[in-house]
Amino acid sequence: MLLTIDEKALCLSFRPLFEDPVFRRGLDNIANDPMLLSLFLMGTSLGEGLGEQGVAKIAGEDVSALLHNLQRQRLEEHGHMDSTRIIAEELFPEHFVDGRYLYAAAVVGPDYYLAVREANRARLREIGKYSRFNLYLTTSFGYEIMVELFFPAVIEAVKRSRLPRPICERVEFVLTAILRQEETHLGFIEQHNALLKVDRSAVSRDAAETLEKLALLDDRDYLFTAELAVRKIIETYRGFADAQAIRSRAMESSGARR
Repeated sequence: MLLTIDEKALCLSFRPLFEDPVFRRGLDNIANDPMLLSLFLMGTSLGEGLGEQGVAKIAGEDVSALLHNLQRQRLEEHGHMDSTRIIAEELFPEHFVDGRYLYAAAVVGPDYYLAVREANRARLREIGKYSRFNLYLTTSFGYEIMVELFFPAVIEAVKRSRLPRPICERVEFVLTAILRQEETHLGFIEQHNALLKVDRSAVSRDAAETLEKLALLDDRDYLFTAELAVRKIIETYRGFADAQAIRSRAMESSGARR
């Protein structure tokens, strides 16, 4: 089924959710606390690493050859993973020992990404629309919408930060660079609709079967994951409103033991 989602309008509809005062307090704490900021950067790094793994898995399927710029996306995910980790280690070297992040057990990023993916997987299976390719497209769309809304909110908080300007400028730079690269991608909605127009007789049997499964998806399947990704990121970072609790958990985590 052809999709009719307007990504810009969708982002606008979700934007009021990011005005949640507890979430905003969490972002302010991240922007003003070195430990919380390093946790955010490392969470972003590990999340981008999971994104790279997702691209790598889908790249092995025949239908992946029909996707635009898949290899570029994989390289960008890897670059985002490296750049956010490098910034964290550069700005907060005291949080690392021999290249190991001391508070790794307290990083929330991977749990967020996995929770969204697995909830989406369960739903797709329940409604008979699951395939690894469908999971990849719908989940990646959700993450994309989340990043378009979440990173600007973080950047705004960093601009208000009381931390030294060189720290804030470095964080703002890397997040802005990620956003700009995301803006140059061919959107998942366009990718989906283009794939539906592919002549299935001209592709491999496996690719044709994947496209048949893809045709089962509709707007609701992409919207479900987008809303899930947005609401889950807000829920996750509302927890940072209690800065002391986050710091205590980080210090008590196994990763903080030297």
